[in-house]
Amino acid sequence: MLKRISSCVIVLLILSACGDSNPSGSSGGSSAYVGMWSFTTRLTAVGNVCGNSSSDIGVPIGPVSVEVNSSGQFHVSDPDVTGQINSSGDVVVNLAATGSCPAGSGAGGCRNTSHCNGTAVQGGDVTLWTLARQ
Repeated sequence: MLKRISSCVIVLLILSACGDSNPSGSSGGSSAYVGMWSFTTRLTAVGNVCGNSSSDIGVPIGPVSVEVNSSGQFHVSDPDVTGQINSSGDVVVNLAATGSCPAGSGAGGCRNTSHCNGTAVQGGDVTLWTLARQ
């Protein structure tokens, strides 16, 4: 009986090692969005937590050059934003916490492989962001 149980355990271990090495379901190919982009933001509402005022509404920040890698991921240094564009053109962004301003997040989409936009919320501030291929 013990021999049979240990044989089953070995078979299970071998099968678990044969699992999907690409659990995300991506083909491993290059994203259609890979390349250099310009990232621009504009406040549309102020929550008074992050140090912005109503006079900051509508004032553009950027454009900042950003590279979208082969996985669709990108990082903007200032402001500190990370994001990803999936194969369907859906975009998720994450804004890092800075000082008294908490972390934020947002989402959007791409109308084609050269233009994406969406919104993000951070500390009550609402921002419209745009990615445009350079």
